[in-house]
Formats: sequence, structure tokens, C-alpha cells
Amino acid sequence: MPTLTPAEQRWKNVQTLVNRRCAICHDEFLPLSEVDFLKDYFDAGQPDQSFLLRRLRGVGPNGDMPPIPRPALTPDEIAVFKDWVVNSAPAASGR
Repeated sequence: MPTLTPAEQRWKNVQTLVNRRCAICHDEFLPLSEVDFLKDYFDAGQPDQSFLLRRLRGVGPNGDMPPIPRPALTPDEIAVFKDWVVNSAPAASGR
């Protein structure tokens, strides 16, 4: 099995979480092979500006994601998304 680069491993970690925790409601993301579905929801390298991370943390006017009654992501799960945004996420076009 080929060794993944750190960026590939981060993306694989995000894919796993989206498939396990998000796709139950957001099945339009499947199969999750591209980052395009997320590019309007984060600012690469800027986790504090990331709409995606704010929603996962329940910060801001748009409420929590996932919404109640679904359980919130754990701090470790949010850290997977943050690590990807900080270190590997591609810049969205036009930003």
C-alpha cells in the first residue's frame, strides 16, 4: 500500500468524517472525492475565518452543525477539519 503524503492523509481523515458524520443528512457530498463541495465553506489557512469550522463549533448566527438532536462533533473530530483547513485545504477560486 503506498504511503500517503501528509496532505493526502488529512484529506482522507476529512473524507472519513464527512462520510461518517455528515453524509447521513448531506448525501449530496457522496462520493466524496473532490474538495469542491467544501470550498465555499472555508478559508484555506484561516481557521478562525472558516464558515465550516464556525458551524462545527456552534459559533455564529447560523447555529450548530450538526443540528440538534444529532450529537455534536467531538473536539478531536473538529481538530481533523481544522488541521486540514490550516495545512492542506486548497484556496477557493476567486478569493
